[in-house]
Amino acid sequence: MFCGAGGLSLGATHAGFNVKWAVDKDTDSIVTFRRNHTNAICYNMDVSEFIADNIELPRHYVDVLLAAPPCQGFSFANTRGNPIDMGESNVLSLSIPDVVVRLRPKVLVFENVKGFYNREKNDTMFKLFLNGLKDVG
Repeated sequence: MFCGAGGLSLGATHAGFNVKWAVDKDTDSIVTFRRNHTNAICYNMDVSEFIADNIELPRHYVDVLLAAPPCQGFSFANTRGNPIDMGESNVLSLSIPDVVVRLRPKVLVFENVKGFYNREKNDTMFKLFLNGLKDVG
């Protein structure tokens, strides 16, 4: 999920995993991902479309779900000082529990920046994310 150019997936490949599919709404990212992962099926769409569509993915074959939602709003390098300034991108991490419900992976690997958990900047978003994961088990 949120595959970007495929850096996290490349690491998983080097660790011995078989990356089978990817989702990202950014077309340039999907083009680059396809070059780095020629055997993977790529979905160039928003995560909400992915969740809502009737894409046939073999649920019981998803061992590990890699999720790396946009992190700019959570980064300490974000000098705007308010994650709300980053708009919809920050809320994307809250869609991950819905994807977990849909695919039921054995393991979720969530990658983001240290600032994702920052009480001054982001406590509410972090708690919503954790509660969403707890709700789906």
